[in-house]
Amino acid sequence: ADARTVLSWLAALGEDAAPEKMVLLGHSMGAYAVIHAAASAPQPKVSGVIAVSPVVSGSALLEARQAMGEAAISLLRDELPQAFEEWPTHGLADIAPRVSVPAAVIVGADDSITPPADAMTLAGWLPACVWRDVIPGEHHCPTGEAFSQSLDAALDRIAPG
Repeated sequence: ADARTVLSWLAALGEDAAPEKMVLLGHSMGAYAVIHAAASAPQPKVSGVIAVSPVVSGSALLEARQAMGEAAISLLRDELPQAFEEWPTHGLADIAPRVSVPAAVIVGADDSITPPADAMTLAGWLPACVWRDVIPGEHHCPTGEAFSQSLDAALDRIAPG
């Protein structure tokens, strides 16, 4: 909802203030949000989507927490007790196929929150996925030269020139 609100706000700025074209980029849950926004509220100015270490579903996120051990589960129960009931109802399997703009998916090979297989499944759901990359040696928050090169490649394919 917040991503759609920002898109609506940008559209309301008018032609002189709003950017001509936008690529929506999100990391982790932010990637989930921008894919959702691009699918459910297409804007003519949105020319692409980049999902970095994307969460593909609430169930996958709960599985990642469970793999971290009981301490991670206890912390989640304390911080967001409703997550165990609410998160499994959320996912991108039915939403991602509605993204009509070029998309890219980037994930670290050592990501334990978003396993590369999940990220590549998402890439397969996106009808116009023009870039998918698994970066060796990177975790959930990729940084460094390899990530920078991957992001540049994604942007080149989404918004050439």
